[in-house]
Amino acid sequence: MVIDIEFGKHVESSFCGPRFGVRGLRKLLNVKYGPLLMTALKPMGTSSDKLAEMAFAFALGGIDIIKDDHGLANQVYAPFEERVTKCAQAVRRANDITGRNCLYAPCLNAPAHLVLKHAEFAKRAGCGAVLMLPGITGLDVCRALAEDDDFNLPIIAHPAISGSMLGGGSKNEVRGFSHGVLLGLLPRLAGCDATIFPNFGGRFGFSKDECKDIQKACTSILGSKPAIFPSPGGGMTLERIKSMRQFYGGQDVLLLIGGSLYSHSNDLTANARHFLQMSGRIDAYGPNERPIDGLNHNGITNLYSPQQQDNVEKSNLRTNISDREATASRFESIFAASPAHLKQRQSPSPHRLSYYDDDKTKVTPTKQSDRYDDNHHGHHRLTTTPSHHAPMTPSSAEVSELREKNAALEKKLDELTSLVAKLAHSADAKSSSANHRHATDGPLEGNHSKVLIKKEKKFMWNRVEREMYKMDGGSFKGCSRVELIGKRGESTNFHVRYFEVAPGGWTTLEHHQHEHVVVIVRGSGYIQLGSEAYAMHVGDVGYTAPGDVHQLRCAEEATDNFGFICIVSAERDRPIEVDASEHLIYCESVSGNHLEDAIRKSLQAQAKHRAAQEKLKNPDGSYAEGSACEWRPPGKK
Repeated sequence: MVIDIEFGKHVESSFCGPRFGVRGLRKLLNVKYGPLLMTALKPMGTSSDKLAEMAFAFALGGIDIIKDDHGLANQVYAPFEERVTKCAQAVRRANDITGRNCLYAPCLNAPAHLVLKHAEFAKRAGCGAVLMLPGITGLDVCRALAEDDDFNLPIIAHPAISGSMLGGGSKNEVRGFSHGVLLGLLPRLAGCDATIFPNFGGRFGFSKDECKDIQKACTSILGSKPAIFPSPGGGMTLERIKSMRQFYGGQDVLLLIGGSLYSHSNDLTANARHFLQMSGRIDAYGPNERPIDGLNHNGITNLYSPQQQDNVEKSNLRTNISDREATASRFESIFAASPAHLKQRQSPSPHRLSYYDDDKTKVTPTKQSDRYDDNHHGHHRLTTTPSHHAPMTPSSAEVSELREKNAALEKKLDELTSLVAKLAHSADAKSSSANHRHATDGPLEGNHSKVLIKKEKKFMWNRVEREMYKMDGGSFKGCSRVELIGKRGESTNFHVRYFEVAPGGWTTLEHHQHEHVVVIVRGSGYIQLGSEAYAMHVGDVGYTAPGDVHQLRCAEEATDNFGFICIVSAERDRPIEVDASEHLIYCESVSGNHLEDAIRKSLQAQAKHRAAQEKLKNPDGSYAEGSACEWRPPGKK
């Protein structure tokens, strides 16, 4: 078996190697930190128009590289030139909206005499990269394209057919090339900027050591050749992102997620943004994107459309005007109660206190009966009058009232001053202890004491990722999950999680034999317990007994997400989903005509949502691989 290759100086320098490499790709994509993200257009048999539609959705969601499925060539349902033209246009259109530079990489899966012609066409069509199959077209074609100054596009290598050169196995009995040489060193030498390979734990039998060898071959020193991106794939799911980031270092790796990205939900753009978030990327928005109040109903960033932008600006303008009017009213009340104003009003001086309103109307005090208008919610407003009216001396009762108001304002000012001083002292104390070691300095993994610090103004915790609620998008809507305590080696008999439900969303309607407790910490919503629904607000606590059908949901008209801490036994049985239509029949049989309309509408919406997801089923009847709820059967730690 060829374990490694050492090149002489002259041999190594005769190859130009990657034109972009890690740094070049990052610069081209304008992604300075975090892993790069890639997905594939599939399945086979999809038309060019549909593939272009998918490419647009993925690019809009922030995917860095969108490649053809490696089986796409020049099939009648998606001819090469038609497919490449439409997909490249779709990605450019998305880039114009987001300001990102997503790259579309068509597959150059063609006979030898057409490969370079297809590469030239991809360049003219505006593609950002190409996908090569060295096991079919040869490594030297990659070299020729990488050295072509006119071509000047990143090259991604796919391992199709290359497995035969590994000898058909993945252990010591391999008699061909080692994994690092075949899928790392040789593509890099031939000028590829990234190399795809089957990750351990996927559909193929690659081990961790073999994957680590590939990564090493991609990134170790090779003369003047730049490092390239290792791209683990081969049936990886969104659930595997965390382990892949930990294994490959979380930075210079190109994560490839395919089918799992489609099955998460019907909204490919939202799925792409979820992929971005789970990968720990901090560039949640493209240069042309702006969030509306941080997160939308799915916990994913929103974009302003031109009409939304216009409405928002008008709303802000109305708010600013309202705020100015309220501020002016408060100022008039404070000024009227001030000692300086009282003194001036009691003065026999012929000079009257007056000012000019925005419309240039002169405003001045008049006779006592007209001086104040008390019909504006308790706010005293000066009324307009001709300037020849003489000032009137206020009554003793009025003076006493105004002095009381002024004293109250001075007291409030003292309280605010004291509060500011306390805050400043707290900040100084925090600064003085900055060099002290805290529990947050230690690693998250392991059975040791630790503190998870909540991020300011966000229901997220430092170093803890938000995850998808479950893989099956049909049983829930607009939910996310954060594992806090219990899944990182702690010896607790319970798990602590934070769940969040967007307005109009719901958790799975289900029952199980373990109990759990929820504590509401954000917004408000409802908990369904059997046939009854109960409103819950911040601070409220809910208990679900074994076997009870339950669900938490957030009203469509809610203005904030519904967030709650859930405490559950570490050893628990698998939840059983309850059909929303059947549960509606049960609720109607129990409550009759007294069933709340909100319960009926919610269950009807859930049944409709579930029906829409039926087309996502796998042949075996499942909706996705694995289970993101990460249940743990009894007796297992």
